[in-house]
Amino acid sequence: MLRQTCVLSAVVCAGLLLFNAPVFAQVSAQSSMNSQSQMGMTDAQVTQRLQAAGYTHVKNVKHEGDHFDADVTKNGKSMHVHVNAKTGAITPAKNESEEDDDDDGNSGV
Repeated sequence: MLRQTCVLSAVVCAGLLLFNAPVFAQVSAQSSMNSQSQMGMTDAQVTQRLQAAGYTHVKNVKHEGDHFDADVTKNGKSMHVHVNAKTGAITPAKNESEEDDDDDGNSGV
């Protein structure tokens, strides 16, 4: 009798695991998608967005808080841009050396 109970318990447990595995996988996939949407775009998506907007030579894509920084070329002109991590909006930015110079508050003096 005890042996039959153990076998029956093992079969029930195996059945529960087998039939619930897709549910666990679905919950895990949803959790992964939710965390991705909270983070915003990936580096690859930013690169694709910039290329779709006509930018070439996309380099140094780096996540910086609420945006990505990237060095790009458009119409033969090299520039630095910011890409909003949530919306994908692209805005030209001052180059890094100009930003560093302005940090001292001396406006080029």
